[in-house]
Amino acid sequence: MTSDLPIVRRSIASTSEARELLLALGVTEMDPVAEVLERVLPHYREGIIDLASEEHSHNLRTIEAALESATQSRRELLVERLYETPFLATRNAATDEATLRAPRDSYLRSTELELWFDGNPQAFFVAEDQMTTARLKTAGVRTRMHTTARKPQSDGHVKIRSEHGDHVRGVDGFDPDFAVDGLDWALAHPNAARSEMIWNHVLCAYSDCLQGVVEVSTRQTFDNPDGSIHRSRAAQAASTLCWIPGPAGAWRSPADTSLEDLPKGWTHNRIVAEALGMQTPRVLDFAREIGFETEDIQLLMASPEMRAKVKAFLRSNRDQPHFEIDDDPEVTHDDDAAFRVEPKDATFYVQAVFGRGDGAREHGEPLGPRGPAPDPIRRRHQAQEELRRYISDARRGGRPFKRVPTNVWRKKDSAVRLGLYQEYRGRCQICDDTFPKRNGEPYFEGIALIPFSMASWADRMGNALCLCAGCAARFQHGSVECEDVLAQVAAWKARGEGGDACPIIKIALCGKDVTIQFTERHMIELQELMRAGDT
Repeated sequence: MTSDLPIVRRSIASTSEARELLLALGVTEMDPVAEVLERVLPHYREGIIDLASEEHSHNLRTIEAALESATQSRRELLVERLYETPFLATRNAATDEATLRAPRDSYLRSTELELWFDGNPQAFFVAEDQMTTARLKTAGVRTRMHTTARKPQSDGHVKIRSEHGDHVRGVDGFDPDFAVDGLDWALAHPNAARSEMIWNHVLCAYSDCLQGVVEVSTRQTFDNPDGSIHRSRAAQAASTLCWIPGPAGAWRSPADTSLEDLPKGWTHNRIVAEALGMQTPRVLDFAREIGFETEDIQLLMASPEMRAKVKAFLRSNRDQPHFEIDDDPEVTHDDDAAFRVEPKDATFYVQAVFGRGDGAREHGEPLGPRGPAPDPIRRRHQAQEELRRYISDARRGGRPFKRVPTNVWRKKDSAVRLGLYQEYRGRCQICDDTFPKRNGEPYFEGIALIPFSMASWADRMGNALCLCAGCAARFQHGSVECEDVLAQVAAWKARGEGGDACPIIKIALCGKDVTIQFTERHMIELQELMRAGDT
């Protein structure tokens, strides 16, 4: 093996006596990693290597040999230095110009990456006749689109800024600066294949990184923070540019598109659609505005007789100072005190929900266990803080409506339904069933234990169940019996808190023994909702 370092011939050091003498004189065994670090890489950092020279080819062979023969610790050091050194011959994706780039700035060619970066002047592919593919990967050459995001801290949140009196964090791992290499170029230069790739392989793959909560506080402990929903850099870019195929070859922005408008083969992902601010069908907008399920509005639109009754009701109340929509006909709203369910009454109300009626029983199959909450203590603390804030806001604000010429119900928090979807993917907590709607989304109903109209502070995932249409109807209108539901809820512990049982509630639904299966995160939310009245 040739080397630029001063070396002694192997024949001279072949005997043990000669080796001992050389070591005593300070001549050590040759370290190929040292040669690369001390003699090869400095030339590339100084920019004095010609791509076409024999020296460059010799250097690549030296680097590859060092990677093959080095010990693990020395290889790690070498890879760290190689990653940032421009020693690889690359070709620009737009101009095909040859240039030296570092592994961190280079990509291995593939059909997918060539489609993604085609024409992008900021993208570089490793030229042919370099090191083997395995060694290029070891050196850190990228094989897929690179993403940038801060790593969460031990508490699960992302530190964005922490200065005296000014602290900002992304909640539950959300980083508003999340970005994808080449996304801006791809969005600004769409074609049919690239746009589908943006949607299916980037936005849907990283849907959890598109939108999240950012909290601001004057205290490092984030006491009483101000939180707001933010889009990440990637979502912001995707929401503003026109890159979705439209009619007659036009390109549309997400704001001008709904899921139903997406081309064939594009995944219908509700989370991505909401993060990008996509249009929703007119009937869905109306349903959300008045707090009804979409199916209720579809039934209303299909029934002239029902529409006539609603119109008659509206005309009869038009001259009243205000009117209210009662989501529970058995509850009267004489005044604010009767109208609200206080946190101290939450356990009583939930107990009443799980004690309605009687019937013959049959035994049902319990569902299997679901994954544990990664940090139950942090989730409890977060739920406690949010509940205190929700309760305080509800008490200051009175009834959950804003005043206009009539009282208009404040919209329910869409994060509740989104949270249920993320926990169960639309599958029923009782029978584990669902079905795909026409738009491809799984159908489920979010059933509130305490009605929103009676306790706006309880508009949280812990107050809701994810049920299929059949179980939802039975739970709302059939008999529900439960042996001490409060004890069942209170007795459960998360695995991270020393528990080993699956979070469940056993009930008799319409006379049949069934199990309501929870995820750990969901059960923690319910437990803290029940405990809110004690704080």
